[in-house]
Amino acid sequence: MIVDKSTGHFREVKIIGVSSGSKEIEQLCQTGREWIHSYHGQLDLFALAEQEEQVCNEKTVTLQVLGNV
Repeated sequence: MIVDKSTGHFREVKIIGVSSGSKEIEQLCQTGREWIHSYHGQLDLFALAEQEEQVCNEKTVTLQVLGNV
């Protein structure tokens, strides 16, 4: 799920998909990154995680997002 918090409230922008399979999760992460990159004025929240760990670990990203809510 891609969210927007530009107005001070979280707003669902787009749902990319759901999976429990690691290959499909990686594919969904890539699709999400591509969509965010094409979405004007938005930052890619995965970029920092990729720079630090070079992986897209769904559990880690979920914990980071939930920790900020």
